[in-house]
Amino acid sequence: MEFFRKLMSCFGASQPEYDPVDNLPVEITQHIFRMLDAPSLLNAARVSREWLYVCRGDPRLRATARRHLRREKRRAYGLPSSGKPKVVPRNEVVKKVPQKITQKGFSGKVPVTFTFGPSGVFRGLKAPSSKHSSESRSKVETKRSMVRFR
Repeated sequence: MEFFRKLMSCFGASQPEYDPVDNLPVEITQHIFRMLDAPSLLNAARVSREWLYVCRGDPRLRATARRHLRREKRRAYGLPSSGKPKVVPRNEVVKKVPQKITQKGFSGKVPVTFTFGPSGVFRGLKAPSSKHSSESRSKVETKRSMVRFR
């Protein structure tokens, strides 16, 4: 710790508002930030706008931060944080078709749990068909309403 204090005194860090990275070229600052682990890199990006711009400006630093944030989000949802997501082969999905649908005595009404669309969310056997409301909207309005669900 004593070495760090001496180093900071050489930079003139005894002043309260001194930023040691501010006097360095961007390439050297990026090289220093590349040596940090992902949580420390995110903390460094929160220190000031200049440090955030340095972290955003380097593709490797950006990729490290995004990878860490993705891993933390997966961990928060209880998913495994490493590896690729599990891909279910199509054969397994087709085998698990409910027997009610494949039987001959099927009535033809498939229960729909939720239907998303420009008219909102509907729960029931079949979404109401209202041609009036869908025709009155322009394509742009319909597109905007669908973007909300992404």
